[in-house]
Order: sequence, then C-alpha cells, then structure tokens
Amino acid sequence: MMASVNNVLCILAFILSAKLSEAAKPKNPVILVPGDGGSQLWAKLNKKSSPHYFCKTYTSDYYNIWLNMEDLLYPSILCFVDNMRLYYNRTTHTTYNTDGVDIRIQNFGDSQTVEWLDPDTKVHYSPVSYFSNIADALVSNNFTRGKDLKGAPFDFRKAPSDSLGVVIVYPSWVRAEQRSMPSTAWLMPSPRYWAKDEVLVITDKRNYTVADYKDLFADLDYMDGYYMRQDVENLIMDLKPPGVEMHCLHGLGLDTPGKLKFGPGQFPDTFPETINDDGDGTVNKRSLIACADWSGQQKQPVMHKVIMNAEHMAILSNPIAIQYIVDLVTDSS
Repeated sequence: MMASVNNVLCILAFILSAKLSEAAKPKNPVILVPGDGGSQLWAKLNKKSSPHYFCKTYTSDYYNIWLNMEDLLYPSILCFVDNMRLYYNRTTHTTYNTDGVDIRIQNFGDSQTVEWLDPDTKVHYSPVSYFSNIADALVSNNFTRGKDLKGAPFDFRKAPSDSLGVVIVYPSWVRAEQRSMPSTAWLMPSPRYWAKDEVLVITDKRNYTVADYKDLFADLDYMDGYYMRQDVENLIMDLKPPGVEMHCLHGLGLDTPGKLKFGPGQFPDTFPETINDDGDGTVNKRSLIACADWSGQQKQPVMHKVIMNAEHMAILSNPIAIQYIVDLVTDSS
C-alpha cells in the first residue's frame, strides 16, 4: 500500500514539476501594432496664433490630442485640425507640425496606449475602443500587460498605416488635417490591384483612374498630396512575402466605397455619391485579400480567414476573431 502511495506521489510530483516547468516557460510575447488612428497621440502647445479665439495657444504639459472626443465638436475641432495637421516640404520630402506644436507618443510598449484611443477611463466605451477586447481576452488567458502583452503605438499621420473610422464629423472640417497626412496618400488605390482604365472618381467634366493621380491632385488644387503619394507609393508595391508565418483575418460582404461620383458642379467641394464595392465597410476586397498572394511564395505557412459581415473596426471585438487569436497565441506559447 505504501509503495502504491509512493508511486502515486511520485507521479503527482512529476506532473506538478512538469506543470511548474511549463508555467515557468516564458510565453512568446504578443505585440499589438495599430493602424491609422489606432495610437494615442499627445501634444504640447507654444503657438503664436490659432484659428479661433476658443483655441489654446499654450499648454504647460502634454495633453491627449488623439483621441479626445470633445475635440471633435465645434468649435474645438478647428483647434484640433490646426494642431494635428502636417505641412509638406517638397525639397526634403518630409512633413512637419504646425509651428509651436509638438506631438509625440507616450508610454511606448504599454498595451493600453493602443487598447483605448482616449486614455480617460470615464469614456471607455465602444467608439474609443481599439485593441481592448483582444487584450482583455489575452489577459484572461494568462498574459500580463507590460510583461508579455505589449503595445507599439506610433505617429500614424506618417505613412504607412492602415485605416480607421472612429466618429462622423463634417468632412470639410477635417479635410485640411486628413489630406496633410502621408498615410492618407499611401492608402489610395494601388495600380497593383486597380487597372489603369478603371474609373475611381467620376465628375461631369472628366473621370480619374489610378493613372490620373497627378491630374486629380492638380484639379483639387493640392499638389502636395501628389508629391506625398509619389514618396510612399512604392513602399510595398512589390508586396514581398515577409518570411514568417502569417495569419490574415478580415471581414467581407459589406458595402465598401469603390467609386466616388460627383454631380454637375459638385467637384471637389461637396460630398459625392458613393458607388459601393465588396469589402469590410472601409477596405476593398482586393486589398483585404492581397496577403493571400504570399501563399506559395514562402516556405512558412500563410493562413487566410474571412469572417463574413465583420466590419473593419468591429472585427476587433468579433468573438470569432478574438478566439482565433487566443487559440493561436496560447498554442504557440
């Protein structure tokens, strides 16, 4: 009987030792890398002027400029646009902030900088949620913020980056800020996936394709946009395989802008009619499935999963997507 007990104890000790060794084994870390608009940005002001008497010109310390929902209301949005926009230098091919504005990333490595767009916990609800649901799921599976769960925020105004829709505001209010970002120019349709005779913008005077970007920006009276596009368009034109195991998850089956149609006299300062394509509501199908091109081009596997009707931002809280990620990282840890 004692021998049997000892044997059982030995087996239990072996199992416990194995479990402790397994628990002590460091996990492969998860690093959350956001897309366009997915990082908190902080600004400090020391300006000589502002676009509205309501706007501050000086702050003693850095404050959260992206995203503060109150800043997207009028007239605060005028201050926001002036502080967030970039200016383009055609000689150096670089961009710079409004004079007297310094914008930076804070707490690089902290996952919460990409979990919530607004750091104010009082407003942590859906419109400002980013990676929070995925992070919570990972924490529930023994990942620890700041240890093996990290965030990599960056200044998304620069290229390249992905796209993010957060809130709806009048386009004319934010046009100066949005068009000043090289990341916006980088997001334009690529001739790799759009034919040179495929119309993207329709007006009563002429149409525009990917081969007409120079004319388009000239007619928009914004040639800086064209030069920024030239700077960034070849960054991933070859779309070379990364040489690591890849898992591509995205939605499909939702109306997604495919063409813009302006009526007589409407171009370029009114909101056009949208002719929809298939996609995730923000990104077109042909861009979403581009990662599948890597299959067979590298020895590492390329896994491609489509989640029907998963919207571009909502996929970050989609239970199918979250479970896929949890299963993937826990199996490989």
